[in-house]
Amino acid sequence: MSSKRHKILARSLDIAIACLIAGLSIFFLRGYLTRSEGIRTGDTFSVQGISSLAGKRSVLLFLQSSCPHCIRNASFYSELLTATRQSSDTQLVAIFPKGDDGTDEYLANNGLNSVTHLRDDFGSYHVKGTPTIALVNDHGVVQRVWTGALSKKQQAEFKESIGIPTGNWYVTEHDLDDFKSSGRPVIVLDVRERNGFIEGHYSDAINIPLDELDVRGPNELPPGTTIFTYGTAPVDGEQALEKLAKVGFGAVYILDYKSPPKSTS
Repeated sequence: MSSKRHKILARSLDIAIACLIAGLSIFFLRGYLTRSEGIRTGDTFSVQGISSLAGKRSVLLFLQSSCPHCIRNASFYSELLTATRQSSDTQLVAIFPKGDDGTDEYLANNGLNSVTHLRDDFGSYHVKGTPTIALVNDHGVVQRVWTGALSKKQQAEFKESIGIPTGNWYVTEHDLDDFKSSGRPVIVLDVRERNGFIEGHYSDAINIPLDELDVRGPNELPPGTTIFTYGTAPVDGEQALEKLAKVGFGAVYILDYKSPPKSTS
């Protein structure tokens, strides 16, 4: 009887140990998997070699000189640099991976020479890709994280989140109706391909496909006119805005419609 009881106890102990090992394995595995997700809100860290971080809110840009998205958003980073220079409580720091030999050239080509920057191991920040932007409070705690290239709308939202005044590029269909009702001259510009325009478009809209806008825009759009533009997706409107801004059109807005236009009158 005693032998049988010992066997039962031994078996119970083996099961308990096995459960404990399994539980610990799951715990550590979950921690590992969570870390594979990259930098996240609530993380705490300090940037080695930047003593001035203490006591200030920081915008940390994790960039790579050869990253296409980092190049695409470079003008946005330059805007942030200008804005944070005028701020007493927010600073901008660009961090590149160790061994990035193109760092200095990237900064010089994009007007970022004066930004505080360094090369460091991205692994210590749990950064998995570039560009990544982390907003860190004065205690070194990550408050928000943005990854990938930011659209114009996301850039505006980011600047507003750190108190930087920003223009509003996006307007609604209601805004368009109000503008038309005021009697002010306005052009509704559809930058989709011809087939999409034929299927349905806003009343009075004109069609100049996005890939033809560089040439046709300056020749066919009256200078000084307010333009409301839209495409298949918001990014089309953003690209149209950028193209038109380069050739001198200042009053350009992106029509943020809820559903594809149907009117063909």
